[in-house]
Amino acid sequence: MKLFLPVTLLLCIGLLNGCASTEPDSPQLVSAETRLQEKVSQYPNDSLALRELVQYQLDTFDKDPDFALFERLENNLQKGLEIAPSERFFAYHYYRINLQLAFVEGQYDQSKWQAFYNEHPFLARLDLAPPIYLNYLLNDLQGADKIAVLQQSLQDNPFFMNAYLELARHYYQEDEVELASYLMQAARKHNEEAVEVLSDLIHYRTSYVMQQMCHSDVDYAFPALVDDARTLTQMAPGEAFFQSQLADSFRLSGKYPLAIFAAAKAAELDQSYQDFLIELYLWDTRLDKIDSFVGDESQQKNELIVLTKLYSSIAAENWQQAARLANTFSTLEDASAYGVIYGAYSAAINGDPEIRDKLLGELGTRIELDEWQQQMLAFAQGTISETQLMTAADDRCKQTEAMFVAALHHIENGQQKQADRYWQRILDLGVINYFEYGAARNRVKALKAASQAR
Repeated sequence: MKLFLPVTLLLCIGLLNGCASTEPDSPQLVSAETRLQEKVSQYPNDSLALRELVQYQLDTFDKDPDFALFERLENNLQKGLEIAPSERFFAYHYYRINLQLAFVEGQYDQSKWQAFYNEHPFLARLDLAPPIYLNYLLNDLQGADKIAVLQQSLQDNPFFMNAYLELARHYYQEDEVELASYLMQAARKHNEEAVEVLSDLIHYRTSYVMQQMCHSDVDYAFPALVDDARTLTQMAPGEAFFQSQLADSFRLSGKYPLAIFAAAKAAELDQSYQDFLIELYLWDTRLDKIDSFVGDESQQKNELIVLTKLYSSIAAENWQQAARLANTFSTLEDASAYGVIYGAYSAAINGDPEIRDKLLGELGTRIELDEWQQQMLAFAQGTISETQLMTAADDRCKQTEAMFVAALHHIENGQQKQADRYWQRILDLGVINYFEYGAARNRVKALKAASQAR
């Protein structure tokens, strides 16, 4: 006899329906099923009567799964396959509920179900797992074995979205972002209504654009990115994450007021996106919005909010506040090297060498540095020259950071004109998603306003 394990496990995979807690059938439900069963008994070869009974049992099972009901359901599906072998309804649900059972029981006769799958080729045109996919679910495959099963799953059923999603996420984690994007585009050709597929496609494309931004102009990619993100929010307007993706696509396109609008919508739907909205105010040159935001205790120690306020203070040339924020930022769990380095310069500009040295001392000790960040630290400590720093900056992303720290270095040494030249050069490099770019926009705006006022 089959052992039906707790049905809550069914929530773990996307091909299964949700379920509620198990309760005994009420007399009303039992009598309704009995009436349908009596109709089937009166017309034993009537597939329509059997189909009505099966549909009722399916609906009941989805709400209140239990083994006795499952057995009745499976028997009726088998009967349907006998009296109406060409009706897809019976084959589909017989295959689907046994996938559920296989996952719950942790065992699966793949050869049996592969034969059944082959006998009913329409199954390979539905968003439904092929038999081999259960190998991945039940055995926690990794590496080459995982890739092989997911690729075979897509060969067996190119309409099965979970295989695309899982395989693309594997490639993304392996930093093969372009391949992940390609898979999502292929998935979209088979199912344009799958919101998770479109969301992942936008995420991978955005990641790829940000990577390429370090090496070349990527303006060509922005219109399609915005169009896809708009489509996604139309498909699921109540999802905060999708609104944030739209906001990010607007930021990359340089449409900052629209980015603010979408980010505000995300924050309205989910308060946890408040930090993202605060971040985007930097690009929209609304420093007042950033500085006036206080937030609760947790937000005051939110890495993204503190970092945004730090860049905003630098953009406003409020060096005392920038140094204070950097001191706070350096103590946070996910503190990055850049905020600490720029904060150290702010402390130096503010005439506080002790805070400067303290902040620089955090780098390479408590805060780990990669090879490029070590070059920036060496420049801040005076062991390499500005020329050497610029030479080491071998792509646009590093050049953006090098120019930003060099501008602060010139301000520290009273060389304001040399510093000001770097702000526009940072904008010209076009690494739009970097905080340095957002801060530079504010400095260029301030310089233009000062020039017009003269």
